[in-house]
Amino acid sequence: VWASMTQNRPLPLSVTVTATDSDGLAATQAWTISVSNQPPHAVGTIEGPIIGVDETRTLELSDYFGDSDGDALTYTATSSHIEVAGVSVSDGVMTVTAVARGTAGITVTATDADADGLEATQAFVVTVPNRAPAAVGVIARVRLTKGGVRRVDPTPGFTDPDGDALTFEAASSRLQVARTWVSNGEVLVRALQKGTAMVTITAKDAEGLEATQEFSVRVDGSGGSNPNQPPVVVGSILEQKLEEGDKRMVEASSYFSDPDDDALEFSAESSDTEVVRATTSGTEIELQVVNPGSAKVTVTAEDPEGLKASTAFAVAAAEATDENRVPAAVGTIADQSLDEDESATLDGSTYFTDPDGDALTYSVESSDVEVLTATVSGSAISLQATGHGTATVTVSAEDPAGLDAEMSFSVTVVRSETPNRAPTAGPIPAQSIKAGITRNLDASGYFGDPDGDDLTYSAESSDTDVLTVTVTGNELALVTVAEGTATVTITAEDPEGLSANTEFEAVVTPAGDDNKAPLVTNEMEPLTFLEGAAFVDGPWFYFEDPDDEYADLDYAVSSSDTDVMTVVRVNPDFHRPGFRMTAKENGQATITVTVTDPGGLSATTSVVHTVGNNAPYTKYDPPDIVRAPDDVLNFFLQEVLFFHDAGLFGDDDIGDSMTYRVATSDETVATVAIGDDALAPYAIVTAVAVGEATITVTATDEGGLSTPVTFVITVEE
Repeated sequence: VWASMTQNRPLPLSVTVTATDSDGLAATQAWTISVSNQPPHAVGTIEGPIIGVDETRTLELSDYFGDSDGDALTYTATSSHIEVAGVSVSDGVMTVTAVARGTAGITVTATDADADGLEATQAFVVTVPNRAPAAVGVIARVRLTKGGVRRVDPTPGFTDPDGDALTFEAASSRLQVARTWVSNGEVLVRALQKGTAMVTITAKDAEGLEATQEFSVRVDGSGGSNPNQPPVVVGSILEQKLEEGDKRMVEASSYFSDPDDDALEFSAESSDTEVVRATTSGTEIELQVVNPGSAKVTVTAEDPEGLKASTAFAVAAAEATDENRVPAAVGTIADQSLDEDESATLDGSTYFTDPDGDALTYSVESSDVEVLTATVSGSAISLQATGHGTATVTVSAEDPAGLDAEMSFSVTVVRSETPNRAPTAGPIPAQSIKAGITRNLDASGYFGDPDGDDLTYSAESSDTDVLTVTVTGNELALVTVAEGTATVTITAEDPEGLSANTEFEAVVTPAGDDNKAPLVTNEMEPLTFLEGAAFVDGPWFYFEDPDDEYADLDYAVSSSDTDVMTVVRVNPDFHRPGFRMTAKENGQATITVTVTDPGGLSATTSVVHTVGNNAPYTKYDPPDIVRAPDDVLNFFLQEVLFFHDAGLFGDDDIGDSMTYRVATSDETVATVAIGDDALAPYAIVTAVAVGEATITVTATDEGGLSTPVTFVITVEE
C-alpha cells in the first residue's frame, strides 16, 4: 500500500484483508484507499526588483515553486499596472519589463497538471525608479557688452527620460563680471564688468534629481569692441632672505591676474646668476642660491597674444648657518572683495615658506565675524561673507619650534544687487454669477513674484453696466449689475513698478424668480477619533444648490461640545473651502454644517462623532494550514494601497495606527517574522520540520488595545 501511495496513483486502491484460523475458516474486511493530489507550494520568496525603464528582469519560476507530487507546473503572471511594468511567461521563465516610472504588483500563479488544477501564488512589487535629467548637446558661448542682458533658453540643453517638467537654477562663477537669474523658465545673464565668467545651469525634476550644463560668458567694453587686455600684477612678492644652498619655490599665479581670463605663461630672470638662479616650471618659480650676495628676480606673465606684465623682488643670500630660521612671507595677499553670501579659498602655502623646509601650521583670524568668517584646514584658508562691510584677516604660519610669521589683508563684503524681476500671472477660470450677487476672489492665488516682493493689486471691468469690481488688499469683489458679459483684468505690481496682468470672462445670468433652497445630497458618516487626531472635511461634498454656484454659498460649522471636539473653517479663500475637526478628549460631539444661498435659504446636516479608542479588528479568520518543510506563507497585516479589504487587521479610528507581533508555539516546527516593503507590513511563516505549531498574530493600536488571532500550521512531508 505504501509503495502504491508514493507512486501517486490516480485511482483508488481496493485492499482486502483475510484472517484464516487453523480449521480453515476465514473472515475478510475490505476498504478503499484514495491517493489525493497535493497543491503546489511556494519555495522561498520572490524579491521585488528595481528595474529601470525599458530594462527587463527574468526569473526561472521553477526556483520559486515546487509540487510535493512531482506534478508538472504551468505558470501565469499578471501586473496590477501594465502601464508601469508588463509581465510575460514562456517555458517557465517570467520576464518583467519596466515601462514607466512607478510601482506595480506582480502576481505569479503556479498550477499543477492534475485535473483538479490546484494552485499556489506568490506576489511581489516591481519598482521602476525616477530617472535623472540629462544634458543634451552644448549651450553656445555668450558674448555681451558691459550692461547688456541676454536671455538663454535652457530647455534645448536638457532632456528628462521620464518626461518630467524641469525647473532651472543658474549660477555665475564670477558675480563681478556677470550675474544670472531665472525668470519664466529662461536664464537671464547681465554683463556687469569686462571679463569672462562660467555660468552653470542646473535642471531639476520634481524629485530633485538634476543635471548641469555650463557655458562661458565674455563681457567686452561698453563700446562693443574686444581689445585684448594685458595681465595685471596682484599684490607683491616680498624680499626673499635665503642662505647659501637654499632652494625656494614661489607660486607665480598668486601674483598675477588676467582681465580676460586668459591662460598665462610665466618666466623668471635673475639679475645675478652667480648669486641666485631663477627657473620656471608651469606656474612655479624656483630660486636656487649659489653664493652669498644679493640679486633681483623679475617674474613676467604673458597671455596668448603676447601682452605681458612683470613684477620684481629682491633676493638677499647669506652664508649658511645651522640655526633654526623663522618662517618667511613670500608675498603679500591682495585685498579681496566679496559679494553677499559669497565665499573664497586661498592657499596659505603660496604666501609662506620655511627656509629650513619645516612643515608649517597655519591659523587665521577675522577682525569682524559679523562681516566675514575665516577658517583654515591644512593650508587652505576659507573666507565666507556673513554681512556687509570690511574685515581684516590675519594669517599666521608657525614652524615646529614655535617660530612664526604673519601677514594681513582686508576683505570688503558688498551687498549683492540682484536685478528686480517682474511678477508672474496665472489664468483665472471664467466666472458665471447670478445678478444681484457679489462674489469674492483672492487675487494672490493667481500671481507670484520671483523676488518675494509684496504685490499691489488693481482691477477693472470692461463693462461696468454688467459688473463692477473693487479691490481691498488682495481681495476682489465682483458686484453684478445686470445680465451680460464683461471681461475683468487684474494687474499685480511690485514696489519698483514691474507688473503682470491676467484676465477672465464674467457672465452675469438672470437672478430667477423662484429661489430654491440648497439640498443635502450626502449624509455625513459618524467617525471615531483617537484623542488628539484631526480630520479635514468639506461641505461641498454634502450639499448642492439648484440655483446657485457653490462659490456663492456661505457655510457655517459648529460643535455641540468643544471640550470633546473643536471645529474651525480652513482655506476660506479657496473655491472649495473646508473645515478641520480636532479631537480634544474622550466623549461625543455633534458637528453641524449649514450652507446658506444668497437669497437666505439654507440647508443643514449634522453627525455625531466619537472621541475614544476602539481595539483593532480582524477582517477574516485565518484558516489552519498544511505545508511541507521549507514552504513559506506570506500574508499582509493591514490594507495595501487602495485595496481596503486586504490585510488581516483593520482600525477605523481617525489618527490611530497599529503595531504587530507574531509568535510561534514551536520554532522547531515553524518560524515567524514580520517583513515590510513599499506596500505594507506582512507576516512570514516558514515551515521547518514535521509537526504542528500554533501561530499567534497580535495587532496593538496607539491606545494600547490589542487583538490577537491564532491558526495552526501542520508541517507534513
